[in-house]
Amino acid sequence: MGCGPEQRASCEDEEWPGRMVYLQAFSIERAEVSVAQYAACVAAGACSARGLSLPRHFAEDRADVMDQCNWAQPGREMHPVNCISWPQARSYCRFLSRRLPSEAEWERAARGIDGRLFPWGAEPATRDPACARANLGDRQLLRAGFERHEPSCDDGHVMTAPVGSFPRGASPCGALDMAGNVWEWVEDFYGPYEIAGFVQPAGPAAGEYRTCRGGSWVSLSSGLRACNRTGNLPDERDGALGFRCAGY
Repeated sequence: MGCGPEQRASCEDEEWPGRMVYLQAFSIERAEVSVAQYAACVAAGACSARGLSLPRHFAEDRADVMDQCNWAQPGREMHPVNCISWPQARSYCRFLSRRLPSEAEWERAARGIDGRLFPWGAEPATRDPACARANLGDRQLLRAGFERHEPSCDDGHVMTAPVGSFPRGASPCGALDMAGNVWEWVEDFYGPYEIAGFVQPAGPAAGEYRTCRGGSWVSLSSGLRACNRTGNLPDERDGALGFRCAGY
């Protein structure tokens, strides 16, 4: 878990130090949760649709970027449900008698047992002009009003893509979109790695932020590294933020 010595040059400080961890058997969903799946939970009265069409960044609602949200947008039913808070994501997983994955479980599903740099291996997604391994911040970002982008490839999607659209980017266990499309909420609080936590690590016992993994449609190629991590306030609702569930 984390950045190994051989990858140190490409790591951020919060990804270090890497260490071996031991996890009990678990399952993880093959794809990110789609708008249609979340809508079924809302229809059952078990999930809230509050704010799903209104991004919230740093405690401020952002009506100027509402087009990034997939909720109630015709034709985006199979896109990942985004603009979703951590409590909403957790409620959905509980509706299915599942849970959000721990950070360690998420990374194991993304990297396999060989500690690969990306879910598919060592080469960056931009090595392919079609960006066929992940939905990332390519030339399409210019159409969404972003200047910072990867000019070397074009994945065909301005923002999110339907879940599972990049089978060539599958992780060793067959999970899709572990890199790109949307960042994914996990269960853990965000904070430094606890060096002593080798068995079933659960992250810090408390904190202000929850951890997110995987990069998104806004990320540059380096941001898709499987050990990359960040934290967000639990009530953050970002157009580049979604989730998937796990279980035992």
